[in-house]
Amino acid sequence: MLHIRATLQRAAGRLDEAERCYTLARDRAERAGAAPFTAWIALEHAQLLVERHGDARRADIDELARHALDLAQSLGADGLARRARSLLSEHEPSGPCAGDYLPASAAAEVAIERDGESWLVRAGAVQLRLADSKGLKWLAQLVSEPGREFHVLDLSAAAGVVDRGDAGEVLDPRSRGAGTASRLGGGARPDQRAAPPA
Repeated sequence: MLHIRATLQRAAGRLDEAERCYTLARDRAERAGAAPFTAWIALEHAQLLVERHGDARRADIDELARHALDLAQSLGADGLARRARSLLSEHEPSGPCAGDYLPASAAAEVAIERDGESWLVRAGAVQLRLADSKGLKWLAQLVSEPGREFHVLDLSAAAGVVDRGDAGEVLDPRSRGAGTASRLGGGARPDQRAAPPA
């Protein structure tokens, strides 16, 4: 979940929060023993640092890339290993390779699309496939119409039809006050009500 959050923060341009989430996600994946996922997150984090800071954070970038490379080689994951090598300072890039990221400015657009039983979330060159959920349906609707405000009932409605119930007319404050007074005894203040018949 933190990895998804980091990716969305990155796409939204909240890069400090994205860096924080990548660090937490990598630590959790490592503790869980999820080596492929750890390598993937390390590479995404390293690429973000390259885009944001260039050589100013070279030591951090190299550390992340070396860690990802070690994991990728131990797993026989050639694609991850190629990406890791391309991020190391001693590597002279010969051009973009598959899996390279777009610059942060090009990764600002997020798209969420239904793909069979799952959803495909894209933010620039980053893609995630996620299981279907109510929240993803709502998020897809929000992302598909940026700038539009939605009422929560409209978001949660199936097929755009909302049963808002029948609570009666909307009353202005004076009418609500009159209704309260009538429930207290025909408009009289509580201290003026007649005693109930014996």
